[in-house]
Amino acid sequence: MAKLGACKRFWQTYAWSKGQLSKSANLSQYKNGQTLAGHTVDLNDALGGEGWWDTNPQQVEKPVNNCQAGLKLDEWERDVSGK
Repeated sequence: MAKLGACKRFWQTYAWSKGQLSKSANLSQYKNGQTLAGHTVDLNDALGGEGWWDTNPQQVEKPVNNCQAGLKLDEWERDVSGK
């Protein structure tokens, strides 16, 4: 599919790859049937260029702190809803 240009992003399962990793893969499954927080999940490696998040975070001179410390949950809910 990569050679045909059918897609821009590729996810590769280990079951179908016979141990070979494609140079076109953006995500690579390496283990399935694992339990995380009571749910069954598959484990994947992000290899770069996934497309929906930046795996190389930008450097910032001064971090932004949007935390409104001291607000109780009900106060925060009113603040967010505008009521």
